[in-house]
Amino acid sequence: MKKLSLILSIMMVIGYFATSVFAATTVSSSLSVSVINILSVEFDGDAANSNFPTGGPVAWTSVDPSQDFIRPDGVVLAKADIALIVRSTKAWHASVLFTGAADLNGKVNLYLSQPNLRDVGGTLTNGSVTSDDYGDSAFGWMPIYTSSRDIYWSGANDANNVPNGVFMGVSLSLRPSGIPTGVGLGGSITYTVTYTV
Repeated sequence: MKKLSLILSIMMVIGYFATSVFAATTVSSSLSVSVINILSVEFDGDAANSNFPTGGPVAWTSVDPSQDFIRPDGVVLAKADIALIVRSTKAWHASVLFTGAADLNGKVNLYLSQPNLRDVGGTLTNGSVTSDDYGDSAFGWMPIYTSSRDIYWSGANDANNVPNGVFMGVSLSLRPSGIPTGVGLGGSITYTVTYTV
């Protein structure tokens, strides 16, 4: 019995040392990550995507005041007139504002196709394009005024769209009715993106 007790004691001691030799210890380090918010808008400089890759100048010459809608000079209908790239890390909306000759206020019009995600093979966004102001228009043309107006609100799939952003294709037209004849008029359109929340 003494012999058996001694053997068990030795085995327990050996087992204790074997366990201690192969035991693991760990330490951990703390991390801190601070991610900045991104919000930017720029013109898509690729001439394959837009008629005016740098945003302009957009011109209407020899305007016939009897026409309803006139597209700018030199447009290719298969492309957007102005292409914007918007990058954001949270919900956003886009707006436009006209500055310039008072006679052009509300006469330059914008059509915005449903934007698409540039990093998912052109998947359409699920945000909201603002509807047009013309009760008689089924085409979605929106007049641009000297007071800012929203044209798009991001949705669930494009609120956070970095790194590649959202492609917004904008087409422009002119409604010449009421514009004085025999004069040259000018102005500019400002595109702004703002966080929604």
